[in-house]
Amino acid sequence: MMFRIAPASLAVLAIFNVASTLADDNFHVDFTVKPLGGAIISDATRIYHGSGCGSGNDQCSCTVQVAGPNAGSLIMLGVGTASSWTGLAFECKFYVRRLNSPVTSATKCSMNVDLPYTDGGNSLSCTCDSSSYTFRGCSIHSDGHRKTDSFTVAWDPHDALDDQGSGMADSPTTCEADLAQCNVDKSLNAASVLSKLGEGTIKVVFD
Repeated sequence: MMFRIAPASLAVLAIFNVASTLADDNFHVDFTVKPLGGAIISDATRIYHGSGCGSGNDQCSCTVQVAGPNAGSLIMLGVGTASSWTGLAFECKFYVRRLNSPVTSATKCSMNVDLPYTDGGNSLSCTCDSSSYTFRGCSIHSDGHRKTDSFTVAWDPHDALDDQGSGMADSPTTCEADLAQCNVDKSLNAASVLSKLGEGTIKVVFD
């Protein structure tokens, strides 16, 4: 038995097939940016760049995780727009500062992702206004529409001195760079003092 399909029906089937390949999950971004070296991420906002993010441009987000294993990290999530000929393009802007530093010292940073509808032109850029903060691992393959990865942003004391233009800039304390190491150092110093007191290497004199 043979069936004939009218040209109009073939056109409908073709349109349906194309639309099904443009499901929003074909374009997907899930990036995590972890702060290192005493850096703190805050005040994340999303900037839409005209492609994807759902029909209401509400399926892309930039947030700072407040709990869980990625607490303190920037989470950049986005999907494309179903049944469309667009890719996915948006940006996360946020601020980074050092632990124990004033809020006014924060510098502006951004991550800008662009996944064009046509393969081969993917791009990801990561920048901060101050060279004292450095991204690591910020790159994606030029092909493919589903991207999941983890990067870091860290405070670099050497670049911080360059920013000041002089070696007279305040050096970071161990506490600021790594609070956990600071506590270890204090414990070791206390133990050393007690040991020397017991050995008579040092003496306490009261006036």
